[in-house]
Amino acid sequence: VHYWRNDGLTTWTDLKGSNNLTGSMTQSMLITAGADSSRDSQGFLMNSQRTTNCVNSLNEGSGAVSGMVEGIVVQDSDTLDITGSFTLSGWFKFKDLDNSYNLFNKKTQWNGEGYGLYRNTNGNMYMEYAKDSSAKQLGRSFTPTLGVWYFVFCTHEASGNDVRGYAAVTDTSFTSSSSSGALANVGTNDLELTIGVGIGGNDDNSNIQFSGQIDDVLIYNGKALSTDELMRNFKAGKRSHR
Repeated sequence: VHYWRNDGLTTWTDLKGSNNLTGSMTQSMLITAGADSSRDSQGFLMNSQRTTNCVNSLNEGSGAVSGMVEGIVVQDSDTLDITGSFTLSGWFKFKDLDNSYNLFNKKTQWNGEGYGLYRNTNGNMYMEYAKDSSAKQLGRSFTPTLGVWYFVFCTHEASGNDVRGYAAVTDTSFTSSSSSGALANVGTNDLELTIGVGIGGNDDNSNIQFSGQIDDVLIYNGKALSTDELMRNFKAGKRSHR
């Protein structure tokens, strides 16, 4: 008669659309016997700290280090060819703020076809994308505390609305900014997606390495997540980023 799915939001809508009953169901999750705030209903730990299975940069804050530039390279695929709405997000812990750091990007230069997310030494976080050499860029003032995990995100709607934001693991809400009149489309390319190393800021240098840790990078192709959906991802990641 009805079908509800727990998608992590407060209100569950009836996905079946039955004619017998209408309305929504408010979430009321029961904690099963033997579970507490540190374990889920299957007994698995929920609050282990991420220190070994994320990207741990060897760079101690000296910018590009000859012979020691490391990161993750994801081979090109159609899945990474974004043309309309999208969401980019990830967890980041900074070791220093002395250099312009690439968080992740799929571009050769910052006015080239594709998209990327980075933090500049001017204290702003940028997400930039371009189409036919027309680039869209919006900064969000972002001076993170060293050694603290941050959830960083940006969304773009094909209708032309962009949002950038972040939250520290200790926060309960996002700090964000938005703009309108954005480019409707994103240019595609055949480049790899680089995480933790690549072009940072407006520097034409492929050896700029992120200094810190990176975890849970997510790219939604075709969907601009709502604030509730972003908050759901943020809350889910807080327990393992302390």
